[in-house]
Amino acid sequence: MAEARSQQAASMTEFHWLGHRFPISNAKTRVAILKGRWFFSPLLGLLLYSKKSQVLLYVSSFAFTAYHEARSCIRSDLVSAGNAENVKDDLNGLDKAVSAVLGQRTIERNQLLVTVAKSKLTRQHDDKNEKVTKPEELVRLYDLLLQNTADLSDLVSSGRDRKPEELAFSEECALKSLSFRAERCFYLAKSYSLAAKSCRSLCIILPCSVSC
Repeated sequence: MAEARSQQAASMTEFHWLGHRFPISNAKTRVAILKGRWFFSPLLGLLLYSKKSQVLLYVSSFAFTAYHEARSCIRSDLVSAGNAENVKDDLNGLDKAVSAVLGQRTIERNQLLVTVAKSKLTRQHDDKNEKVTKPEELVRLYDLLLQNTADLSDLVSSGRDRKPEELAFSEECALKSLSFRAERCFYLAKSYSLAAKSCRSLCIILPCSVSC
């Protein structure tokens, strides 16, 4: 596994992101980026076999650690670059790209956690010790997703001479934010409804349904 990873890293000379191509000269950076990809790829498969959020958090933590390692290597190279402006521009672009991928993976991980939480919202469980999801827990997850999306949008929107792919990605972030906000409204209303605050529930859910 390690040998295959090293061989694949050796052939990875560029990082492609939203129409940009950034050179990667540091072998440690290449390996860290590949590790991030490899560790994140099985998460969807894990969801099919395990409905435990702890499992998803545990496995995804390896991917996030790898991406943070890549950013650390890039920033170390930035310090060493001195006055080489072209090199610094490439490294700053690579840092932004890896940070954006980290933001995307965070959103995807949190969406998987939402899927797990929804599966435990209403159905009966054989395991008496398994906790049933409360609507307010989904509200908190959607709060996280809204913040994740806002952070990612701010990151992608920064800088000049943005490519069409970046503009399209920013629009996609805006649409995701609207979707997450609508879902948050729904589960917030549901939590009030369960608390027998039906009037407050209707005040929240009716505007949400109209906007959808």
